[in-house]
Amino acid sequence: MIKISEFAKGIEPLQKIGSTKEKTAFNWAHPYSKYWLAAAAALVALIYFLLHTKYIIFDGDDPWSLSQAYNNIQLGLNKNTLFTTGNSIDDTLIFHKTYHYFEGFLLNIIGWTKGNAHLISTAFILLCSILWFKILRHLRFSFDLSLVLAFSMMLFPAFFGAANITRPDAMAFFFATSTFLLFLKDRYILAGIALLVGFEIHVMGVMGAFYILAYVIYNRRAYLRDYSGFFRMAGLFSLGTLIGLGYYMVLHQDVLSMEKFSATLMSRRSMGFEFKNYILTYFVQPLWYQHVWEFLLIVLSLVFYFKNRLYKQDSFVWILLLVLFLSTFVTGRPNRNYILYIYPAFLLLMFYTVEKMKWLRPFSMALAGIFILHYGTIYYQHHDYDFQELISETRESISDKPELPIVGMPDNWYAAMDRELHLIYNSLDNIPELGLQELYLIRNDYIHSESLSLRLESKLMDFGIVKDPLLAKRRRHYYDLIQYFEDHYEYKLVKRIPAYGGDFVEVYHCVAKT
Repeated sequence: MIKISEFAKGIEPLQKIGSTKEKTAFNWAHPYSKYWLAAAAALVALIYFLLHTKYIIFDGDDPWSLSQAYNNIQLGLNKNTLFTTGNSIDDTLIFHKTYHYFEGFLLNIIGWTKGNAHLISTAFILLCSILWFKILRHLRFSFDLSLVLAFSMMLFPAFFGAANITRPDAMAFFFATSTFLLFLKDRYILAGIALLVGFEIHVMGVMGAFYILAYVIYNRRAYLRDYSGFFRMAGLFSLGTLIGLGYYMVLHQDVLSMEKFSATLMSRRSMGFEFKNYILTYFVQPLWYQHVWEFLLIVLSLVFYFKNRLYKQDSFVWILLLVLFLSTFVTGRPNRNYILYIYPAFLLLMFYTVEKMKWLRPFSMALAGIFILHYGTIYYQHHDYDFQELISETRESISDKPELPIVGMPDNWYAAMDRELHLIYNSLDNIPELGLQELYLIRNDYIHSESLSLRLESKLMDFGIVKDPLLAKRRRHYYDLIQYFEDHYEYKLVKRIPAYGGDFVEVYHCVAKT
């Protein structure tokens, strides 16, 4: 069987990717080079250690994802039960089972905690950095560029955020990356299978196909010179996707219908966000001020890339960037977490540009300083936040009456995994309609402190400039419902628990007023 790599021998590629003949930026023969590598690895490990369960103070997707896995593995319930209201028609899941089985298997051994779930995500991001190193070396980018990019992938916020949350994105990104590497290695059947497995883990696993598309466009002349070899490759890849589709159907055969499948995909295209593209939501919405430096680096890289006409030296960089940029409109999913899937193109643009300008070494040193400053600032702000201690004390405070329902924030699920939990802002009408006579109310005011970004969002909403700023809307919703409880229930403080920044979590026993 003729492989693409065989029929393309002797054919001059459209562009030579990453010439290896250039002088290296780092002297790897120097006896101290191994110490620099060790120092870089130690920096990565230290940042992960210090910010473990402290990096993100609150993200509703964290308990949303882990609660689904817990329901599936521990309770045999294939449903979203956390973010749901009485108005929900069908919360049956048609994705994520692969992730649930894998995550559930490990967490049954090491424990169902937020920290342990984050370690699983961290492991997948580490594997992805290794795979992207292999991809870049296969594409003949320099060893220096490939290594620096792999190290930085662990620390750029797009990847660091995915490593510090329980969403399935890290695992889906791993399979999308594996799809691309397998394709480059001529393992077309396995690449097709990996693509569909990644898609089952999360719909954004389809990004593996866009990585391949960019490479096929880049290498189009080699493919078009041997149609038989190209169609053989396409046939093998299609066979792999069919096997992967069979895997998907076996996992979801009891609940899947074409109507439900299409409705699920389309319902996630808007997701209630003001901005309809995840590049915008990443750089504009809630934590925009933490990403300004990234945005500036990307913009400056684009300026120098085109100013120095580097696109004439290597077409793969701009093809990958353009294909992944256009993919954001095809997928149409505005969740800021999805920036993870296209960020490798930003990194490649960045490091390729500085390498060609012979700035790779000083840029790498400056970038290390930026990482230290960025994550050092976050650690300084969050150092007193102990999530596991907070959850332990919350669980203890609601243990006297285990039969009572609980009203609280998504993070309170970790303290009430097997309890009846109603989210405080799923629906402003939903909780009053339940007619709860007695309950525990967990107030998490520390999450809703009015930061500069929240004040800005509120002003923009007041002036009608934006209609649905996520954090500002939720803050108002939260306090509206708190006011409802103050008006209709008798309060008794059970426990006040130190939380973050001098604020507290307050647990109340509430009884409806007659």
